[in-house]
Amino acid sequence: MNEFEKNVKFVSKLVELSQKGELEWKPSDAPDEFSSTSFITEVGGQPIRVYTFARQVPASPSSIFSSFSLDNENSRTITIYGDVIDIMDARHRVLYSFRDVTGTHDLFESASRSAANVDRLIEAVLSA
Repeated sequence: MNEFEKNVKFVSKLVELSQKGELEWKPSDAPDEFSSTSFITEVGGQPIRVYTFARQVPASPSSIFSSFSLDNENSRTITIYGDVIDIMDARHRVLYSFRDVTGTHDLFESASRSAANVDRLIEAVLSA
């Protein structure tokens, strides 16, 4: 199995564990001004953070981006969107980042749902 396949399997497993409720995600501050809320959990005592970002950068015909949108037809900037998983140490310093690995946005959504206790809220409303 190559590195790409391992990364995808890793993210898929995190999504699966999150959806089963085996990982407890908590909201955390955004890692930078380009990001919104991030979510943190621990796996084997190792903190893991997931977040999304949107950055505006100067438009360049020579630039190639995997995920972007033109802000408008005459724009001189483009917005780059991405998803990141950070592996951190006990002091929450980033040791390694997975950027835009297949399934990372699904993990962000699962972490968000977990942190907000959406399933519990739905059950409470439906049983009322």
